[in-house]
Amino acid sequence: MIGGKSKLPFILDDITIEKAPKGDFEDVVTLHPIVKEPTNPEMVGTEFIFSGLQDSDINEAKDFFLLYSGDKLIEETKYGSIYVSRKRSARIYVNGICVAEEENFLFSYNITSPTKKLLQSLNRERSNVGRGAYTDRVKSILLECKSNESAELLVDDLENMQTGVTHDELQWIDVQLHACKILSSKEKVLFLTAYDLMDGGKYINCQRRRY
Repeated sequence: MIGGKSKLPFILDDITIEKAPKGDFEDVVTLHPIVKEPTNPEMVGTEFIFSGLQDSDINEAKDFFLLYSGDKLIEETKYGSIYVSRKRSARIYVNGICVAEEENFLFSYNITSPTKKLLQSLNRERSNVGRGAYTDRVKSILLECKSNESAELLVDDLENMQTGVTHDELQWIDVQLHACKILSSKEKVLFLTAYDLMDGGKYINCQRRRY
């Protein structure tokens, strides 16, 4: 389909690449596509043939795609999805393609509705995109979550705040509050600090009497 209108099949010629001088600049050599008559006029679409590749090369290329990551989907939102990484540190994907890794993120994220800032960053750099380009969208995904599973994982991580060992998402106060609100709306939970627990457990005893 061309331009989203025609449904007629179309045939691409055989295309190779060779080095040649650039236009009026004879001293500048660039790669030019060389278009030939198709060897198979009946073929519809495009066939790519890669030669000289090892299985390790293929696996390395596949590693950039969420489809082959094996990560577990936790929740989908209108801004993107949350995953638990099974093999590596957390990753940031944009429409299924890895653009950054995060050593201290609790989740991996697939951003399906990128912001203008993120798109501009992708135009400059396709890998190792800076956190500042996608932080807003990651927060939007988290604040849009409604499932118990994602909330429980965040709250469990929040328990480590007293020791100073938490993932970076828990540095965002609005994300902390959102996760706690989800749990409190669906379950009977009591949120206590370490100091509350040291205070003789009066809050726990009070709740026990209520329920």
